[in-house]
Amino acid sequence: MSNKKKVLILLACRNGESWIREQLDTILAQQDVDISVLIQDDKSSDNTPAVIAEYAASNPERIVIYLNDVGTGSAGANFRKLITRADLSDVDYVALADQDDIWHCDKMSGAISALQSTGALGYSATVDAFWPDGKRRVLDQSPKVRTLDFIFEGAGQGCTFVLPASVMSDVQLFCRRHADALASFHFHDWLIYILVRTSGGLWHFDPAPAMQYRQHENNDMGARGGLAGLRRRVALIRQGWYIKQLLIALNIFRLAGGTDARSTVLEAVLQSAPSWSRRFKLAKLSFNHGRRRFSDRCVLSIFALLGWF
Repeated sequence: MSNKKKVLILLACRNGESWIREQLDTILAQQDVDISVLIQDDKSSDNTPAVIAEYAASNPERIVIYLNDVGTGSAGANFRKLITRADLSDVDYVALADQDDIWHCDKMSGAISALQSTGALGYSATVDAFWPDGKRRVLDQSPKVRTLDFIFEGAGQGCTFVLPASVMSDVQLFCRRHADALASFHFHDWLIYILVRTSGGLWHFDPAPAMQYRQHENNDMGARGGLAGLRRRVALIRQGWYIKQLLIALNIFRLAGGTDARSTVLEAVLQSAPSWSRRFKLAKLSFNHGRRRFSDRCVLSIFALLGWF
């Protein structure tokens, strides 16, 4: 009998023909764990379905695939659908995977070791971002949690997330019960972080890179340091997208049983009429409760003072 932990990898893909082979190769090569993979293709228009079918045929006991008849419209929606349909009954841990990254061979064993040693209910890691032109940058994340940081942001790149299966079962149940409330929430990984933190669970932020994080023009958001990603984030904030996400995050917090007087204050400010008072309050709240680096929190506070959200 093997003592290796059973890990289910949830991989949501769409038009990933160029990279998914390398990603799957590094997932299947994980050391000291028993890996199975559930792949869901979101109505790809390229050769992705054929590629994953080839891998499933070669690894019938390790890989199961689903092909969505109708596209979900976003990576977050694709992942939520994948989470709801996953069979978690015979696994110890669940991890999320994108279609285009390169995992270190000890990514899963390292994550499991960290979860076991810390008692955390969720795990995310630093990533080594790389671009087609050869540029590389390590994207670390602040491990300092604040009372309501999970309302303002997630826990880093979702493609590094690992959770005990029992915790993912709770996420799965929440997604099934509250599908309508989650329909406009963009980030599946942010959702997971909210639920873990609302339950009082500890989250472990690993300072060591666990994977190479591929950057290209089709990234959903991409590295925070990328110019294209920055422009998109600024445009979304100015269009009111971010404030809508904050309000949904607050609603998720409440639906999950969260109660905190400061969340009531935040909601009142977010829903108040435009004014300089509202701008100053939002700037203060985003700076004090965000978990990001000092410079990032300063930028977000400036955006609030400009009335961009």
